[in-house]
Amino acid sequence: MIKKKILRLCLTLLASSAVTMPVAFTACTSATVPEIDAPSSTEPSSSLLERIPRITIDELLQKMADNSNILIVDTRHAEEYEVDHIKSAISAPLDTIIAGDWMPPADKEIILYCG
Repeated sequence: MIKKKILRLCLTLLASSAVTMPVAFTACTSATVPEIDAPSSTEPSSSLLERIPRITIDELLQKMADNSNILIVDTRHAEEYEVDHIKSAISAPLDTIIAGDWMPPADKEIILYCG
């Protein structure tokens, strides 16, 4: 059941403040990834994208099964989170993260996803 939920989820982009934190993204389709060249103050640079590792769904499932020291963060709007989310994930909408109103703990690997 969880695998079906994860399959529906895609990566999200984090503001440049994420460079110093251990962050990973779950896999997604290219149709959901914003264009890097598109003008937007909230989109990270291409060099940032190259430095943030991505993980596969299977890797995420393995981390969850191993009880790894991870924090799964759902970056969708709170209303979407309330409808459905990965078990143990917390809600931190992307606009909140970009505004600097949420900072992840430094002692965990952060896994971001969106739907």
